[in-house]
Amino acid sequence: MSDGGHCSICSLFTVHCSLLTVYCLLLTAYCLLPTALPGTKKSQNDVKDQTLALNMFKNRIFAFSLLCALCIPVQQNATPPSLSYVPETWQQEMLRLVNQIRSEGCTCDQEAMPPAKPLKWNSQLAKAAQKHAEDMNHNNFIGHNGSNGSRIGQRVSRSGYEWKSVAENAAWNVRTVNGAVIGWKNSPGHCRSMMGGYNDMGAAHVGRYWVQVFGRERK
Repeated sequence: MSDGGHCSICSLFTVHCSLLTVYCLLLTAYCLLPTALPGTKKSQNDVKDQTLALNMFKNRIFAFSLLCALCIPVQQNATPPSLSYVPETWQQEMLRLVNQIRSEGCTCDQEAMPPAKPLKWNSQLAKAAQKHAEDMNHNNFIGHNGSNGSRIGQRVSRSGYEWKSVAENAAWNVRTVNGAVIGWKNSPGHCRSMMGGYNDMGAAHVGRYWVQVFGRERK
């Protein structure tokens, strides 16, 4: 059975379970009301009726409890996202723009850069970029050395990425993804980083700061 069919059946059972709750309240009131009024006595017919009602009540509770139990969602082990999973729209756009430049080739300063293979998103490199972007935003500076003296290679290693080569681009006071990528493309050093022989990329955006990290894994 498809998930959609299961959800439809469970929705119907949920309605039934809600109705069962109302039914239980009404039946309880029916059973208790005669004894709650002073001077009232139960006849034999009343006792038989209430005994029958209680038996029906027990049977229905058992049946509906089984149905309701079937609709309790069972939490399954969540599959962790892959390292290449791109979580947000702006990150997808940045990866697309960089790969478009790489597929077409470009000129970095006066050096013609041939087309390069597309990059994959890597969450470990994105983590390293995030740490540096947060550091720059918090301490109000722009640069490739962290406020604690860390370098790009150290930050990437701490993220768990085993690298052979890495590079980093940073930008400040740029409003859009496109603006950041075009700015890097027009800067010779940053342009060479985007066109370099890397396989993976991660990026981060914190406040007015943008960071790209490129990597090639050690094999």
